[in-house]
Amino acid sequence: MKELQTFLEKWVDFKVIDQWVHVSFSGIKLSQMLMSLLIFSIFLLFRKVLLNLVIRQLYKVISSLQYKVGKRFLEAAERPLVFAVLLLGVFMALQPLGLQADVKKQVLKILDTLWSLTLFWAGFRILEPLGFTLFKAKGDKGPKAAFDFYSIFVSVTRFLLFFMAIIVILDKWGFNVVGFIASLGVAGAAVAFAAKDSVANIFGSGVIYMDQTFEKGDRIETPDVHGMVEAMGLRSTRIRTLYRALVTVPNNRLANQPITNWTRMTHRRVKTSLGLEYSTTKKQMEKILMRVRKLLDDDPDVDTTMTTAVAFSGFGESSLDIFLSFFTPKTGFNDFLAVQERIFLAIKGIVEEEGTGFAFPSRTLYVENDSPDFTKVG
Repeated sequence: MKELQTFLEKWVDFKVIDQWVHVSFSGIKLSQMLMSLLIFSIFLLFRKVLLNLVIRQLYKVISSLQYKVGKRFLEAAERPLVFAVLLLGVFMALQPLGLQADVKKQVLKILDTLWSLTLFWAGFRILEPLGFTLFKAKGDKGPKAAFDFYSIFVSVTRFLLFFMAIIVILDKWGFNVVGFIASLGVAGAAVAFAAKDSVANIFGSGVIYMDQTFEKGDRIETPDVHGMVEAMGLRSTRIRTLYRALVTVPNNRLANQPITNWTRMTHRRVKTSLGLEYSTTKKQMEKILMRVRKLLDDDPDVDTTMTTAVAFSGFGESSLDIFLSFFTPKTGFNDFLAVQERIFLAIKGIVEEEGTGFAFPSRTLYVENDSPDFTKVG
């Protein structure tokens, strides 16, 4: 600070100004006011240079690199950084004024408070791109960055920062922070007891996210509900059922239930039983089994690395039964149905080509005629 003041005094003789113009305000000479104003003007100019040259050039560099996350961080930090330069300018401009000790102490306390608020302000703004970055990285392994946990993270962390800002400011102004926190503890115990379910739901949402159980758009099934996940909040998850009804489930309950995530299936299984007529011969049965096995082996939509079974499984009441089971990587419902339909039609064609058919439930009744012949009587 003294170096800057000495540099300015080389260019302007402030003592001559005091000799010619006898103006003061609360003991502050005109030369001191001019020195203070000149220093503050330099910082205003530096603020313009910082904004128009440095920050704008950084924007151009980041845009050329297509580094979107870096641009978000720069946008978040820009305003607090510019305001910090102004605060520094005010602090430096106060030095030549020679304020009284008690006045200077109060002014510095105000500036110190503003510094703290600027830091918390920067934290508030940086949390958004920080949360986006964290959840985007997490989304590569599971839930997407746009998932609702992003807003949960930002909201909860901002609340904690706001609470910390209040504590810091109260401490700077001489309030009994320990007593304040202790009073919050007593009141918080009552509030926590009343809000224990809400707290449990918050922890439940954290468990669901950490386990990467599901994400927005997944079709899930629990003992209570089956449908598509529409949104997840801090307290509950909204699920659109297959009947298009909207069900809201508390996260604590959802986290403590078995959840089937149908969207994350890798394969769908086709399992059925084919019933052939009892008139089917041994040779026909062997030919049908051989052709069906070849059909499944050659089909590109059947995963032969998984268990595929085609076997004569038993004698039913009305049919000769063939057990059929295979897996297809087509997990989309319509795609799965198309594969199943195509293969079933092909099997039906094989059975017809081999000269037999599918059985249907039937019974044969044998009636024994043992009634007396009344024509021979008399």
